[in-house]
Amino acid sequence: MSNMKTNRNIFFAAVAVVALFLTGTAACGAGLPNKTDKQAEETKTEATEKTDRKKAEELYLQGMEYDSNDESEKAVECFRQAAELGHDKAQVLYAYTCMTEDRIDEGIKWYRAAAAQGNTMAPTLLGRIYFEEEQKMNMKEAARWFRKGAEQGKTFAQRMYGICCFEGYGVTQDRAEAVKWFRKAAEQTIPDSEALYMLGVCYRDGLGVDQDRAEAVKWFRKGAGHTDDYNAYGLGVCYMEGYGVEQDMKEAVKWFLKAAEQDLPYAQCALGICYVHGLGVAEDPAKAADYFKNAMDGSAKYSSKGLPERAENGDHEAQYWLGVCYEEGRGVRQDDTMAVAWLQAAEQENDRAQVALARLALKAGDLDAAERWLRKAAKRDNPSAKKLLAELFPGKEAAEKDDASAQPRTAEIGATVKRLVSALRPVDQKPLDTESVEWLRKAAEQGDPKAQCAYGICCLKHYGGAAGKAEAAEWFGKAIDGLRRAAEKGDPEAQTLLSECYGDGNGVRQDRTLSRIWLRKAAEQDFASAQLELAILLFVEDKDMKEADKWFRKAAENGESAAEGFMKRHFSDPEGE
Repeated sequence: MSNMKTNRNIFFAAVAVVALFLTGTAACGAGLPNKTDKQAEETKTEATEKTDRKKAEELYLQGMEYDSNDESEKAVECFRQAAELGHDKAQVLYAYTCMTEDRIDEGIKWYRAAAAQGNTMAPTLLGRIYFEEEQKMNMKEAARWFRKGAEQGKTFAQRMYGICCFEGYGVTQDRAEAVKWFRKAAEQTIPDSEALYMLGVCYRDGLGVDQDRAEAVKWFRKGAGHTDDYNAYGLGVCYMEGYGVEQDMKEAVKWFLKAAEQDLPYAQCALGICYVHGLGVAEDPAKAADYFKNAMDGSAKYSSKGLPERAENGDHEAQYWLGVCYEEGRGVRQDDTMAVAWLQAAEQENDRAQVALARLALKAGDLDAAERWLRKAAKRDNPSAKKLLAELFPGKEAAEKDDASAQPRTAEIGATVKRLVSALRPVDQKPLDTESVEWLRKAAEQGDPKAQCAYGICCLKHYGGAAGKAEAAEWFGKAIDGLRRAAEKGDPEAQTLLSECYGDGNGVRQDRTLSRIWLRKAAEQDFASAQLELAILLFVEDKDMKEADKWFRKAAENGESAAEGFMKRHFSDPEGE
């Protein structure tokens, strides 16, 4: 009996060992790659993905059908479900819905998802968000996405990336690069009308390309044939000035009228001048007054800003026409000082502004200044300037004269003034040291107007122990005339200091508009301190992130370390990109 029990125990033990062995073997086998199972899993995954793609496409098409039947709620729900299943076109459409409902972050998320799948519409739409949406404005991101869209052949993105390069929005300013992208957008099967206009402007004024006004006429005419207001205006200017065509005021009026029908303020102002002086039309002061008023007010119908707002935002064409209006007292009170300021803000890229400045100089009896402006305009191939030079200054060399009476540029004073201007900015700059203030006092006593103004500021701020308000007023009074002359001759340091004087009412009546004009003029000459100050004003007071980013970037490129810090704090890339 005991033997049988022992044998049975041995048998059960043996079965247990075999079972344990089989179980272990199975367990080990489960941990090893099983080719058949892996293939089955992959097949299952592919099948699931295929099913999802099919379902997404069905939802997308259903959504399109609902949309065509004006069943928008059902359409949006279909697009949402298709978007979640990875359908890139549905993601774009659902993102658009999010944007219309002010769910901007969600809209950006879906546009990014579509862009990651290679959707060619998404990058352009993302660029537009970062370029236009105030709460998300980021020029670096806008330029990055516009470039992606441009490289994918999207006409709008090509034009917008060209504008980024032209103005320096989010990228280093490069007008040759801008011309390249304007040309791509202009040469599309359906050309971008604003790219046509910008390409015409570049050829007309020699910006990023050799000046060729006949070529400019070609591009303006191509755009004007598409009932476009800007190109019609550009063509009108060519006929008005004789750029690349014979001067023909009747033809100019024809094109200005076409542009004015869409409330373009430049064209309205140009027509006002034509009706005032009987250029190409019969004189009609009442009609002229209406055109000037409309140019100043802008248009609610076309969401078009008037000349003053455009000019203050750095639009050179608007600055030119606003200067002409102040010169003649059309739509605004006549004011030669304002005329000069606005025309000087425009003149760097506008030979018409240079001719207008020559007219004002002749009015003031300053023949030297008139000749200087005319020679600058003639150098830019302005027909009117060449004619006036021949009439007013016959027998003189065509080369631009050196102005022997110009204010001497002392390197030490300039460097000290730059440091002073930096010290006045609200960006944690330290005030001037006593030695620098003493330097300015000595230069001021020798009659240098920049030093006189700068030392006046030191007196106000009590830098270096300098006296206070009364002595400051005395130095501002001594400085202002010479400072204005130096500023009008293009000295960016003088322009910056004159801006300070107008901004605070030092030595002149306070005028914030003139202050801005002179500050922008200095900034456009690459004076870094002025660029930084302008950027801060645009950022803090105007909330214009687009222009602020541009000027912070320029200031940083010109060595203003404070600009770099400001950009890092306020213009960082979203999501750490």
